Amino acid sequence: MTPADEPALDDDTTARLFEVRAQWVRNHTWTWLTLAAGLALSAWMWRGAPVVGLAVGAAMLVGGWQTAARGSQPGHAWIVAARRLLTDEPWRETPATVLATRGTVLALPGGEHVRVYGLDAPARDVVVRAGRVRVVGPDASGWLAVRVDGLHTPWPAKVVSPVRAGPASPSAEPVVAAWGRHVVGAARGDLAFAVLLAVGMLVATVLLGEWVFAAVAAAGGVVVAAVLGLRLRKAVRLCGASNWRRATVVRTSWTTRQYGTADGTVELAFPDGHRYTAELVGVPVDLLATAWREETLWVADGGVVGFPDYPLAAFATFTPVTAPVS
Repeated sequence: MTPADEPALDDDTTARLFEVRAQWVRNHTWTWLTLAAGLALSAWMWRGAPVVGLAVGAAMLVGGWQTAARGSQPGHAWIVAARRLLTDEPWRETPATVLATRGTVLALPGGEHVRVYGLDAPARDVVVRAGRVRVVGPDASGWLAVRVDGLHTPWPAKVVSPVRAGPASPSAEPVVAAWGRHVVGAARGDLAFAVLLAVGMLVATVLLGEWVFAAVAAAGGVVVAAVLGLRLRKAVRLCGASNWRRATVVRTSWTTRQYGTADGTVELAFPDGHRYTAELVGVPVDLLATAWREETLWVADGGVVGFPDYPLAAFATFTPVTAPVS
């Protein structure tokens, strides 16, 4: 059996990233249940402790806003179906046309239309440019897993009714620049949510005459806004990443976090003999997995690492390991 014929889940990278995506789907479901319970608790607490009830309710509403912004997810049924498909079938390449519609809907050969859940705009643009994806499935219920060129994540997907739309056009900007813009948008959204929550709490506590809680809300809002503002300034620099240099990955390790991010360490060897250890915090798991799989990572000016042709870029902190012998 050749590697191309092996079941998709036999590949360690695919297996790791499937578990990350499956956890994302589980978290999405549990988040909505937690938010509903939190709103019910807020209504109950309003009678005896209105400030606390208000704080809980405001936090739940902002949490719901953020969860909705992440887009819909398929639920537990996809996890069960995808695990079976990835265990039994190899990835197979197929032509795919991204339709100009909300979300990501692919037109596959034979007239099938497939909705891919959670795919961000830069990864969607990779499919537009490549005109192909890799898939396993569908099963009898229409579930599939979809993989994008240059990435290893199995994305949830399902066969849907035909969508009347023409093909989408590729973005005019480089994929890595689009990824930077996507990260900037997420950072701006988080900053807006935090400021809105803090201002709402401040106004409400002042109106209720709870000055201690008002002071806490104001101080907390300033601290959170400052932290998120620094994150936004850092994200803006991703859009202008340039002068990419190829480095060989000597070793890599990472620990996954929620929602498809990870903290990792990568030791890099450059052609001039220099070696550095790169520390990455809260970066896409796919970036670290691809670096490990390809034994390559590209480094741009300003401490940016990633893959310039794909939506994989983040900031790293570098520590020298060895210098070339002169």
